[in-house]
Amino acid sequence: MEKQKNRAFAATNWAVGEMDQLFVAVARYTRFVLFSKWFFGLFALALLGGLIAWPLLGKDQTGLRLSFTSADGAQKIASPVMESPRYMGDDDKGQRYEISGKRAIQRTAVLVQIEQPEGQLIKANGSIVGMRADSAMFHQDTKMVELTGNVNLFDDSGTIFATDSATINTVTMDIDGAQRIEGSGPNGNVVATGFKIRDKGRVVTFGLTPGVRLHIDKMRRGS
Repeated sequence: MEKQKNRAFAATNWAVGEMDQLFVAVARYTRFVLFSKWFFGLFALALLGGLIAWPLLGKDQTGLRLSFTSADGAQKIASPVMESPRYMGDDDKGQRYEISGKRAIQRTAVLVQIEQPEGQLIKANGSIVGMRADSAMFHQDTKMVELTGNVNLFDDSGTIFATDSATINTVTMDIDGAQRIEGSGPNGNVVATGFKIRDKGRVVTFGLTPGVRLHIDKMRRGS
């Protein structure tokens, strides 16, 4: 009889411990998702504010270093190239942002490629949010930006999101990605098959394809 009581007591303690860990994990995941909404919203505002202001797109030369050259050095007129483009400015909240790239190339009358684009947003409190990718293609006719290759979004708290590609609508500021996305940071980890960002970052949805859509790391109790 005594053994049965001890076993029941042990089972109860185990169940309570497991529930406690579950609630901790859910709470941290909730904070992580809320942070994601804010994070992606800032990324969209900073990146798009810089890209559409570049002189190849908007003819605004403020804060930029320009150098149009022939891509192959020949006398034949080639696609215009801007070496080391850089744009700096402030948004309506007084936050400073800077967008740069290795070079920008006017591929067609409506298509501009930015090689190795990088963006950084410095908030009023001094904290930093940044992004980088291997390439960005801006379609002037559809107002769409396609980021490809090692697309990373990060901040100075250690939070980082990584995916292979993302598409940005510069009119609605919606962001879509159909590739695997991984996120990690102080509030937890997330792995999903894709993502959608709507309402300027206020709505974030992970997982777009059938199958395993979302993985939440189980947090250790007390961690």
